Amino acid sequence: MPFSVAVAQDSRVLRLTVEKGHSVTVLGYLAEPLLRIDGRGVAVNASSPTAAAAELVSRHDVHAGWERRSGATAVWRDPRLQRLPAGMEHARWAIPLLVDGRRTQIVGELQRVARPALWPWLLLVTALVAGGSFFALGRKEQRLRSGCALLGVVATNAAIVTAAGFAFEAHATGSRVAAVYLLSFAVGGAGVAHWGPRELRVAVTAWLGLVGLTAGLAYTEEFLHGVVLSVLPVTVSRVAAALAVGSGAAACLLGGLFYERRELKPHSPG
Repeated sequence: MPFSVAVAQDSRVLRLTVEKGHSVTVLGYLAEPLLRIDGRGVAVNASSPTAAAAELVSRHDVHAGWERRSGATAVWRDPRLQRLPAGMEHARWAIPLLVDGRRTQIVGELQRVARPALWPWLLLVTALVAGGSFFALGRKEQRLRSGCALLGVVATNAAIVTAAGFAFEAHATGSRVAAVYLLSFAVGGAGVAHWGPRELRVAVTAWLGLVGLTAGLAYTEEFLHGVVLSVLPVTVSRVAAALAVGSGAAACLLGGLFYERRELKPHSPG
């Protein structure tokens, strides 16, 4: 085929790229020319009724003629494949094209995916917090210190795995920036926890737990939707996010108990 097409799963935005030496015209609702991609680049038919619905031109700025756009790939949000009507579980969509003057079409289908059960993941998070509380038994400083360090590391690593899965997805944008920030925070915190002053290490590992907790909560939408936009298997991504939340919460708890015990510890008179 002289062209390639991709659809972003999260926004259902279409990306159409045409090979050199070929011309493709995308047709609108009324079979009118909507987009043209050829050797000169991308052009939008501003007088097409579909152009405004596809947000290619402003609804208040529709006029006759073609508008040249930068780049060699057409990117648009076509209303023909945006949402399933209420009550429908499956539907097909088609967008007609003229490829070098010959009529063809892009076809696909929309399918409603059931939401996953939420209770197993809430149970896992609760179990992680309860398991982390094991280190709080007796409130001994060394147990609290070790538990906080272990859980803080688990939380940040689980959060990094989750973020990386979303960052390496083909159509990811802001997820990559978020993953870089998360990795920077985790590496910086780990460095201070390992080489920094001893009196700061518990605070830093508790902070790492907070970073993991916050990052894990940022991906809680994957527990509410059937489709997860990650390169990781769905179950792996959800387990990593649950680990980040549960372990991060437990690390914060142990860090708080550690400093509370220090405050309550009797001091020898000077």
